[in-house]
Amino acid sequence: MKMFFFKMLAIFCAFSAFVLVFFFLEKPQTIPEPEISPDQRLQCVSYTPFINDEGPWTWGVVIPDKRIEDDLKILSGRFDCVRTYSVGGLEYVPYAAEKLGMKLMLGIWVNANPIDTKREISTAIELAKKYPETIKAIIVGNETLLRKEVPPTLLIEYINEVKAKLPSIPVTYADVWEFWLKYSQLAPHVDFVTIHILPYWEDDPVGIEGAMNHVEKIYKKLQSKFPQNKILIGETGWPSWGRPREAAFASPINQARYVRGFVALAKGKGWDYNLIEAFDQPWKRNNEGAVGGYWGLYNETRLEKGVFEGPVSFINYQKWFLLSALILSMIFILIAFCHFSGTLQLIQIAVWCFAFTTSFLYQLYDNHLILRNGMEYFWATLLFILSSLCFFAGVPLLLKKQISHRYTAILNALKLCTLLLLVVTSLGFVFDGRYRSFPTAVFLIPSLLCLIWNDPKASSWKLLLQALFVSSLITLWNETFYNLQAIGWIVVCLIPTLRILRPRDFFKKPPFVLCLGSVVVIFASLLIRKQLMESASLVEICAIQTHFLCEIRDEIGYFIYLQFFGRVSLILACISLALSKKSMADLAFALSFSGLILYNFDIAALALALSLVSLSIHQSKGRQDILSGVIINENNS
Repeated sequence: MKMFFFKMLAIFCAFSAFVLVFFFLEKPQTIPEPEISPDQRLQCVSYTPFINDEGPWTWGVVIPDKRIEDDLKILSGRFDCVRTYSVGGLEYVPYAAEKLGMKLMLGIWVNANPIDTKREISTAIELAKKYPETIKAIIVGNETLLRKEVPPTLLIEYINEVKAKLPSIPVTYADVWEFWLKYSQLAPHVDFVTIHILPYWEDDPVGIEGAMNHVEKIYKKLQSKFPQNKILIGETGWPSWGRPREAAFASPINQARYVRGFVALAKGKGWDYNLIEAFDQPWKRNNEGAVGGYWGLYNETRLEKGVFEGPVSFINYQKWFLLSALILSMIFILIAFCHFSGTLQLIQIAVWCFAFTTSFLYQLYDNHLILRNGMEYFWATLLFILSSLCFFAGVPLLLKKQISHRYTAILNALKLCTLLLLVVTSLGFVFDGRYRSFPTAVFLIPSLLCLIWNDPKASSWKLLLQALFVSSLITLWNETFYNLQAIGWIVVCLIPTLRILRPRDFFKKPPFVLCLGSVVVIFASLLIRKQLMESASLVEICAIQTHFLCEIRDEIGYFIYLQFFGRVSLILACISLALSKKSMADLAFALSFSGLILYNFDIAALALALSLVSLSIHQSKGRQDILSGVIINENNS
């Protein structure tokens, strides 16, 4: 009877903690910045009409005129103007804007393909002549110099061409503020300077508390640089969801704070501005990670997100809360049928269940916002399966049950899988972390299992643990201590290393040939990336004349597109594991850096992790010792 009481008490406490967590996340918070009332007119907002899987590069997509008109009806309730980025397929926008009494800043999409650009210019000129009272400005190119698609000389030619044919309509070019400072020669060719100020996306991200000061500082800097030009803030805003960048945290609350604060600041200073953006755009997640799809003032279904007025909650869980509560209840019912040797074990199991359920459901909710394609859904499913298996595998350990040799093999297999996937994921943040979300929640239970289960032969995995430790430190350096989500991820990565790694493990002399080969590959890959693939001067040369370096650049770009460097290193790593060839493992390890540097991040990260497993086999003097993490030597039984 006494033990039953303690069981019920532990279940009640864990469930209460669970409810409090979700209650706190859902509780609306009052925003300190002044509200934007419905009768307060806002200047301009970026508009793209895509929904679901549609995007500007979706083959054959046709935007219905009715959707455009319905969208602009919603926006006309608050905004006087919309900004577009292309005219392709959006020829109806000027008509709908004129019909609703709105103004339009018409965008021309300038890219590396001169035929596409000329077509955009021709269409824009036709529309501007047809709707001269509606189109208030032409924006020739958006962040084209940032993307290094055309040189500034060619961009100036495009701007002058449009100005010559539309002398009565102001013409400008839009880019992030740093690139206006870098390419100030554009200023004499435009009627006004259009700058993008996005504190979240700055190279040194700015948190919400310092965002308004940052915007004002940048505006003054550009104003002093271009005293003869009027300045338009062509893009500014804040995302409602996505990974943090240092102190810049994406959330509905911060989005509301930024927009309300900026509108008040711009009104007081008399600035011209355009907010980004009207509606959430899921297609942008393919280019900018999860955060790219959540800059809208309205969600994808065209509902207000609470940005303008009223209190705002961190997130709306609703059905997710109910689902998680149901799962938690079922798990706790199972607890009631477990046999415990004491109250401490009961508390441990209750905490274990609570940690699993909250992390599992939080990651499930996060995934429905951030996953973009079939491969990411497959990867997420793999991690959920691993987390679930680790949860159930950890229960007998907490209950101090006698562990059989077969069960030991299962635990070691789960531990090796956890380390392998942690290394792959962690390398992604080192080489391509800007747009990635932290899968901290789904790795929490597997990471804790690695700490709980300490196999005597786990030293065989030290190469993986060293890679995990080093990549975690690099991630911390990149993200800084301001990024609390990054800190959480790093803690989860470091947990498995606590009982195994020692300082002396990092001072062992590495193989000379392996180090030399890796250094050569890294140097060559960096040379290709910086001097060929990302060279602004080469872009300018290739736009003017045919050059052999341009042909080489195109060929390498094609290999990168095919994921050639990552695939080759992955094949070599698999061969080294299958045939137990150390030379293959060395080669795979070195070549994987070429994939990591040349944009084949995920495949190359997997190749590097597998090559470390293969090298560990040879370092441990035989396959049997390393795979004692997976296959127990039956002689010991």
